Amino acid sequence: MVVSMSKAADIVQHLCEAFERILAHPPSKVGRRLCSERELATRLQVERITIQKAFDQLVEKGYIARRHGSGTYVRKVPPASRGKIANINGQSFTAADFFAEPASTPARKQALQEHRRLKVAFLDKVGLQHNEMRSLLYSGVMNRLKESGHQVKLVQFEKADEELVSLEEAMAKIHDNPCDGYILWAPMIPKIDPTFLKAHAPVSYVAGGERISDHDYSPLTRIGTEDAFVRAVRLLKEVGHSKIAYFSNYGLGMTGNLQRFYDITLGAFDLEYRRTEFLEPNDDQIAQRMRKLFNGPDRPEAVYIADDILLRRVAPVLEKLNVIPGNDVGVVTLSNRGVSLPAKYKWSRLEFDPFQLGRLAADNLLLEIQNAGEVICSVENLATWYPGTTHICQ
Repeated sequence: MVVSMSKAADIVQHLCEAFERILAHPPSKVGRRLCSERELATRLQVERITIQKAFDQLVEKGYIARRHGSGTYVRKVPPASRGKIANINGQSFTAADFFAEPASTPARKQALQEHRRLKVAFLDKVGLQHNEMRSLLYSGVMNRLKESGHQVKLVQFEKADEELVSLEEAMAKIHDNPCDGYILWAPMIPKIDPTFLKAHAPVSYVAGGERISDHDYSPLTRIGTEDAFVRAVRLLKEVGHSKIAYFSNYGLGMTGNLQRFYDITLGAFDLEYRRTEFLEPNDDQIAQRMRKLFNGPDRPEAVYIADDILLRRVAPVLEKLNVIPGNDVGVVTLSNRGVSLPAKYKWSRLEFDPFQLGRLAADNLLLEIQNAGEVICSVENLATWYPGTTHICQ
């Protein structure tokens, strides 16, 4: 039978709409494999090229991805539409007819090659421009995506720094800002199953280095803060310090995990001294806590300060107390490239590069988008050691 070009186009469009309707509802999720074009053509009694052209449209919309030698996978779940059942050639067609059974042994997958321009959202809290670390992180994300010709959209939550974002709020932002993928600052979200977010669209997470509290974030671009602390303790012990205190910001319910990691690390180095200070960004409180610590019997020989912004508040207090870094107390700080440290001292520091961290997060998202159905490895960005004069006391 000869089918006119207009009739053939109508059939392709009808199939595309039917497939999209099924993709928009469970059990559809990112990474789910579809039946082959050949199977669908036989099942629907149409030419295979008709299925192929319908799939081409779904690929162009960003909803599915073909992987050579493996199959076709859900890349992004479309917005919810009416009805989960399509009618094709007078027959009902459901998800059971559309999705393939999972393979017992996953086939080896190759990277998907395509040049489609993507739209990506970076999800963070309001006030990003006032947080130097995350501002540099976002600059790195933009740099990496824009150099590849992709669009980047900043989407912000109306939340204070110490407030968490609920799963419902995160899902609402994703729903209201449809994109090909999302980069999310993971500590904003409470302890949920993050695969729930990924079932709706590709997500790349960025988080601190608290491995002790990690869940199932993947792909995760991690800041190696725990590695930095272990290295700092080793460096301080090597120059003779045995009483090492830990200063960190207070917030987001992480103090318990940080306290445990501090105890575990000092125990691994056979150090008995224990003193942690989790400080609010309040100058009067910091001054009071520092006076009590350095004028009391439990005075440390060295301090690890886990934040460059916290260092700016602690440093002037130490000067007022006549406690000189590198003379009266050893100091190692965690810092970020591009963020200035207090003048006067040559700070011994473990330094991260948030700009490069942003580029890594963007690369992870592009891999997640391009490799639907494939597990993408997470990465940890480690700090660089810059020895100054503050960690060695003469």
